[in-house]
This record gives sequence, structure tokens and C-alpha cells, in this order.
Amino acid sequence: MERFDSFKQFNSVVNKNLSWVHSNTIVNYLIVLILGIYFIQARPKLPSYIETVFKSGWFRFFGIAFVLYLVNKDLQLSIIVAGAFLLLIHMANKQEIENMSFAARGNMASLRVQQVQKQQAQKVAQQNQTNEQN
Repeated sequence: MERFDSFKQFNSVVNKNLSWVHSNTIVNYLIVLILGIYFIQARPKLPSYIETVFKSGWFRFFGIAFVLYLVNKDLQLSIIVAGAFLLLIHMANKQEIENMSFAARGNMASLRVQQVQKQQAQKVAQQNQTNEQN
């Protein structure tokens, strides 16, 4: 019984000192966001079938729509916002991939220019050596 009394006492002290956290919704959302990010980083490895399900576009769409529906109880708005969100994420990922491929092409071109310059410098050095020997 003493353990429960000390726990209740601890709980009442925490609730008294942190009542502003419970009453402020922004602080609550920030705490949930920070904990969510932390748990995403500290997660265990998921089984492959669960990874496959979560990579599915339809699962993501319905998952986001469901969460939005729980928040605002408007099915049409939830579906529209979920679709727009996934479309924007797709466009951002596509643009990032294109930028990476352009950067890779640019790096390959600059490497080729460096190789050509090096070959030309070697030819010039060989010509100078042959001229000096003659």
C-alpha cells in the first residue's frame, strides 16, 4: 500500500507543477511531436511484410485520411487533404531525385574533363621529354 501512496503523492506533485502543460494544447502537440521523432529514431527493425504494407501508397493514403478524419470528423476534407499531402510528397521526392541525377551527371562531366586535361598534360610532358632528348 505504501508504494501506491508514494506513487499517488508523486503523481499529484507532477500534476500540480505541470498543469500548464496539460492545459496548453500547443505544448502537448510539441511533446507528442518530439516523442514521436525520438521513437522513430529508436525503433526496432520491422518485419518485411509490415514494411511492405507501410510502403504501399494506398495504405499511406487511407492511414493519413483516417487520422485526419479522427481529428476533424469530416470525411471529404480528410480524403482531399490526404491526397494533396501525398501528391506534394511525391512531387518533392521526384524533384529531389531529378536534382540528384543532374548533380551526378555534372560530377561525371567534370571528372571526364579532368581526365582529358590530365591526358593532355601527360602528352605535353612526353613531347617535352622527347624534344629534350633530341
